[in-house]
Amino acid sequence: MVIVDNHMSQPRWCCSLDDGNGFFGNNNFDPQEWLQGLSLVAQRFRNKSTVVGMSLRNEIRGFMENANDWNKYITQGVTTIHNINSEVLVIVSGLNYDNDLRYLKEKPLNVSTLDNKLVFEVHLYSFSGDSESKFVKQPLNNICANIMNGFIDHAGFVMQGPNPFPLFVSEYGYDQREVNDAEN
Repeated sequence: MVIVDNHMSQPRWCCSLDDGNGFFGNNNFDPQEWLQGLSLVAQRFRNKSTVVGMSLRNEIRGFMENANDWNKYITQGVTTIHNINSEVLVIVSGLNYDNDLRYLKEKPLNVSTLDNKLVFEVHLYSFSGDSESKFVKQPLNNICANIMNGFIDHAGFVMQGPNPFPLFVSEYGYDQREVNDAEN
């Protein structure tokens, strides 16, 4: 099972605020080139049964990020992929390094013609949201409850309500090397 992931526009390590790859219109993230690339990849993997999904972009981020442009370009990307390859799941990342889908509460994507192929994507790391110091300053049960409540508020809500969507936790983790007391 393969998910094709549009990670970066340049062949380099991901992801920083100033790498020019974070948001539509950055130095290395031209929306038209991005759409053209999605089109080529969707065409390339059409009728390949092992390719089950295409993720539009990894860890959208940066100083230019905003919900209106995100909605505009993501809608175009979703439509581009689905029009060429209607068999794949179309996987959509949130803002803030793929940690935040809250803007969908106010302005959902207008992609009703997707035939139930839309999947939202989120990342969950120890450093997602609050600082990792939360792990040494509160009782563990409170920490876990706060993490889950934050997760549901920021992304998990897409799985609830009258029109739920699948949510793919594509990256997650905690440092388990025991070098950081906050993450042990």
